Amino acid sequence: MKNEKGHILPTTIAISLLFIVIFIHQLNLYLLETKFNNATEDLYVLENLMMLTVKKVTSNTTANTSETQIMKYQQGNASFTITPLTSTSSLVIVTTSTKNGGIYSVRFTYDFSEKTITNWIELR
Repeated sequence: MKNEKGHILPTTIAISLLFIVIFIHQLNLYLLETKFNNATEDLYVLENLMMLTVKKVTSNTTANTSETQIMKYQQGNASFTITPLTSTSSLVIVTTSTKNGGIYSVRFTYDFSEKTITNWIELR
């Protein structure tokens, strides 16, 4: 007992603190990765809802009709508003939202005679 210099306790504390810092860093990386994965999944769901809604708008509506409709899907909601611009084209505004709170809006002009989408503007 007389020869103990007291090196064991400080070394143990230093190594323990090093392991704690590494553990906290790895935990932070894991949390950031899960947030990124959730945001990416939410983005894919928004894109899917947008594709379904645009397909429905372009296939089921006619020229010179003004319409507003809300659709409910399993992953979220979508709404669209159609405003006639000319006799063959309309301004369409589509907004989709997920249950996690993500929102994605698009505004475009649809020509019913040529069946083309022009002036596509995305709003996030």
